Amino acid sequence: MATVTYFDVDRVERTVRPYLAVFALVAALGLLMPGCTAPRGRGVVVTSEGSSSVSSPATPTAASRPAVAPALTALKRADVERVQSWAMPLGLDVRKSSPETLSRILSAYDLVVLDGEETSAEQVRALRSRGAIVLGYVSVGTIEPGRSWYPLLEGYRLDYWTDWEEWYAKLSDPGFRDVIVGRVAPMVLDKGFDGLFLDNVDMIRTHPEQSAGMTEVVARLADAVHEKGGYLVSRSVNDL
Repeated sequence: MATVTYFDVDRVERTVRPYLAVFALVAALGLLMPGCTAPRGRGVVVTSEGSSSVSSPATPTAASRPAVAPALTALKRADVERVQSWAMPLGLDVRKSSPETLSRILSAYDLVVLDGEETSAEQVRALRSRGAIVLGYVSVGTIEPGRSWYPLLEGYRLDYWTDWEEWYAKLSDPGFRDVIVGRVAPMVLDKGFDGLFLDNVDMIRTHPEQSAGMTEVVARLADAVHEKGGYLVSRSVNDL
């Protein structure tokens, strides 16, 4: 079983093994990374006090789900199958870490998820040079006020999510989808990431009217990533 490690702001490591749900690595939302699973929801957050919290897996209730983009036949399966550990350094300010320091901190992991906006191309290159698969984090289900693209998405805000101080997104509006696919994703991928890690896909559980829009934006992102020969990772892909 793959090892999943999250970091707190002090880079305290906590290995997470027993809390299993669906974590899909997709060539087009279709391929499960062998042996690699992770908790649903926002995941495990290890605080500086050493505590952690895990969301329990939810049982999907949809009888059927819309079809999405077809899987690529040229998927680099060998790269995927070698992944035995991955890390998402939550709370680590990558802007204060040199490429060398970041690479050293994360040197033990085969796959690393880093903030798509804050991580530099040089940091991505340093991690990839040692053989890691590096994915850029993008939230597709919420609108984060601190993002450089916030002014472009401000008009698509729904209700406020107090836990994370951001807004749920109106994916039913094609304008929102166009910004994510046409502006946000290219900016992240141009830094040299191997693909994208999509968060908050599961917002459609509480906002089912956004399901069709979510399915479309994920499918379009899959096409964009695969054109570059990369990977798309999505939490709670079974919600689609």
